[in-house]
Amino acid sequence: MTLLGRIQAHGSEEAAFECNDCKTLQCVRCEVALHHQEHLRNHDRVPVGPGHVPYCDNCKETYPQWE
Repeated sequence: MTLLGRIQAHGSEEAAFECNDCKTLQCVRCEVALHHQEHLRNHDRVPVGPGHVPYCDNCKETYPQWE
């Protein structure tokens, strides 16, 4: 199975934001968790359109065996 197929099968999220300061893509769940922290709140984040591939960088790091 491809990385994309594994991500989709295991429920990882599509990227919803790109953070220019973190240099990562984040799903809504990871974006809220990350940027809720005081020192990250002012990061410059840009919404990403639906269907964007690759998926959330944090979700991929959570499941490294997929790569």
